[in-house]
Amino acid sequence: MGWTELAKITELLPLCALKFGAEGSTTTSTTYVTIADSDIALDPWLFSVAGLLYLRFLAHIKNNTSGETTYIRIYRQNAGTPISGTELTQAGPDWGIKDSGWIAFSDQGLESYQIQLKVTGGTGEFNSAVMILSYKQL
Repeated sequence: MGWTELAKITELLPLCALKFGAEGSTTTSTTYVTIADSDIALDPWLFSVAGLLYLRFLAHIKNNTSGETTYIRIYRQNAGTPISGTELTQAGPDWGIKDSGWIAFSDQGLESYQIQLKVTGGTGEFNSAVMILSYKQL
């Protein structure tokens, strides 16, 4: 397959959506904890085109206590750092679908991405979380 054919395919398939595991996980920790079994291992740069790559993070989260907040973010396990711009929050007992918006992303090489949660109090929970990679902001 030549570059022309590849360009046509990537025009039709401009993104990759990856769902984190461990849905339904909870925490009462007021410092970030990594959620076991939430790993996605990949080289995100494989989804770039002409050096362009963007990330979008969507999460369905809640806290079981009024007045308390749940925080969620994507964490790089190997590098030991969070991805800037992925922290999302939801206050109180109602479920909320939160969206980071498109973030310029330059990670290259193999990495294991995980979900981290923390709360201000109460119990925080996530129902689902998705990382979307694309070479253009859709």
